Amino acid sequence: MNISAGGNVTSFLPTATSSSVSDAGSGAFGPEPGVVTVTAGGDIAGHFVAADSARNGNPVASTVNAGGDAGTSSGLLALSLVTGGWQVMRPMAALSPGGAESQRRVKRKIGWRRAV
Repeated sequence: MNISAGGNVTSFLPTATSSSVSDAGSGAFGPEPGVVTVTAGGDIAGHFVAADSARNGNPVASTVNAGGDAGTSSGLLALSLVTGGWQVMRPMAALSPGGAESQRRVKRKIGWRRAV
């Protein structure tokens, strides 16, 4: 499943005071394998689900690729999965030795495999 936008991508994220009694978020729910890719030119926030992130029976990472921030203090990012993993990428501003700002990518991997 691909979710893509030139700006921000925001999915519903229930709070502790939410009255929602069902699953919330965007992504691949259910017993069938589903690799999720979330891409935004801006920020990504909310709850995303990859219930069975696998290809050809092998667990693979679903991805979050933000051009801005991947979760902030005012727009949290929650990632759920059963099998597979999540890979989160976003730019990180860094100062070069000369003092000029440059951009580089930051990558984090989160994984889980169901016991058999």
